[in-house]
Amino acid sequence: MTVYLLHFKKPINPSRPAQHYLGWTSDLDERIRAHRRGKGSRFCQVAFERGISFRVAEVWKGDRSLEQKLKQQKNSRRFCPICNKSRSLLRSQLISFSGENHALAN
Repeated sequence: MTVYLLHFKKPINPSRPAQHYLGWTSDLDERIRAHRRGKGSRFCQVAFERGISFRVAEVWKGDRSLEQKLKQQKNSRRFCPICNKSRSLLRSQLISFSGENHALAN
């Protein structure tokens, strides 16, 4: 299982700062292909309709429980190495935050 963070080129809605999508999957390649076609989530569908591209910003080994813990933080930007310069700091925060043995993918 994989938890992933997408970073969108610009906010989806000019009046809201949402620029990230956090999800989980058992097949990352297929899930990303679906998102690029505007499938799999409403957020990605709207981005597709508005011509807003994204990059996979981060990937972690983990399941839905890790995804939920990250989403409960309500600040995906904090985990985004594109938005933040100190990737190693983010990784150490995530490890201490998760409280579980979720291995982090490089």
